[in-house]
Amino acid sequence: MTLASLVLPLSVLQKDAIDQYVESEMARQHIPGLALLIVKDGKTFKEQAYGVSNDEKKTPTQVTDRFDIGSIGKTYTAALIMQLVEQTKIKLDQKVKDILPDFPDKWKDITVHQLISHQSGLPDYALVPGVGLMDTYDQQTWKDTMYKLDLDFPSGRMYQYSNTNFVILGLILEKIIGKPYREIATEQIFKRLGLNDTGFKEAGKPLPERSATGYFFIDGKLQDAGTGGVSPTPSDGGEFSTVDDLRKWTEEFEAGKVVRRSTVRFMQTASLVTSGRKTGYGAGWMTNSIEGSPQITHGGNSVGFSGTISTFPKQRIEIYMLCNLYPVGGDGFAAGIARIMDPSLVRKPQISTTDPNPKETEELMAGLIDLGKGDIKSPRFHEDMQLRLATGRGRMVLPTFANCVNTKKMEFISSHPEKPDTVLRYRVYDDKTTWIVDFQVTEDGKIYSIARTADLDKK
Repeated sequence: MTLASLVLPLSVLQKDAIDQYVESEMARQHIPGLALLIVKDGKTFKEQAYGVSNDEKKTPTQVTDRFDIGSIGKTYTAALIMQLVEQTKIKLDQKVKDILPDFPDKWKDITVHQLISHQSGLPDYALVPGVGLMDTYDQQTWKDTMYKLDLDFPSGRMYQYSNTNFVILGLILEKIIGKPYREIATEQIFKRLGLNDTGFKEAGKPLPERSATGYFFIDGKLQDAGTGGVSPTPSDGGEFSTVDDLRKWTEEFEAGKVVRRSTVRFMQTASLVTSGRKTGYGAGWMTNSIEGSPQITHGGNSVGFSGTISTFPKQRIEIYMLCNLYPVGGDGFAAGIARIMDPSLVRKPQISTTDPNPKETEELMAGLIDLGKGDIKSPRFHEDMQLRLATGRGRMVLPTFANCVNTKKMEFISSHPEKPDTVLRYRVYDDKTTWIVDFQVTEDGKIYSIARTADLDKK
């Protein structure tokens, strides 16, 4: 036996490393079961199931199991809307009220594009009692509840993810096509593309056949999430599907089999708000960058389930993950796998250096502490940040920054322009650990946004 024969192929080593990563993350996040499909250069690289689809029965997960895909379903709705745009039946800059006469007058300036790019300012219905994800209701109840609410911010001013946007898009589809959303999606996407394991749950019935059981992890133990509610217009997501069907959908969509290739490019390009700032969302797809390489994704979190479609076009990597725990950050999960497969995606060392403006750093640190305190009206925050934090989704994020109140010091790493602002990166020390924190700062020195990630260079 030669030395060469003892050397394992890189793909085998990568698959072993992926298994270790997945199992480690499942243990850390208490994920019962997970289905994973990885495609490289158009071919299946790895397809595997982990853990259990039902914790009580200890039923092993299968790759053919069906999971609630949550907001991944928005990619279907966006494609259906863009079909209408291509057919000139609607326009992206068209006012929604021109299409839906009963649309509230106080929302009259909202356009179709502001819905599909999450710039409308509409409050998120999923956080409103009576019409949330655990509730079952009719369409009129939804309208009676939501149509009386005010906007969170002026339409077009900023990006803020809201499920309400895609419910309204579903109402537009129903109005133009003349059928319930479920029939539209089933006929025009699921049946036409052969997505035979993709469909909707029904009120008062068990989850679809071969479905995993969804869970929450509460007080140190898994809790069955039940069947959840049923929306009359599930155009914001919630279909049950498999990783194989998600692959088929994504590859058919990106090949121009659903909408034109030019439309695909538009949908997967970050949109701009009225200030010229770039968002992280196109039209039904999220856009991200890892070490300069694009990551096109849509994650999904629903009652007891999480998942992601995550593609890396430059590396020709596709990752499809579905699991039976809420909540799990699927896009970040996929990025971890992609880094194992391609070294170009591995984050470069974050090296602290001489601080060019210690006084500015002091102000930013004070703003970070204000965020930790939950002070959403801090004078250090730009007005747009104050508005975002005041929304239902903004308030959901606040607890994740609570330990920022214990910030001890910040070390400058780098800065780069992000028109019309500047992004300043720091290594931040609290009383227990360190973080990498990006501050998006406006020309007048206000904090427009704060984002933090784990500090991989400090153990």
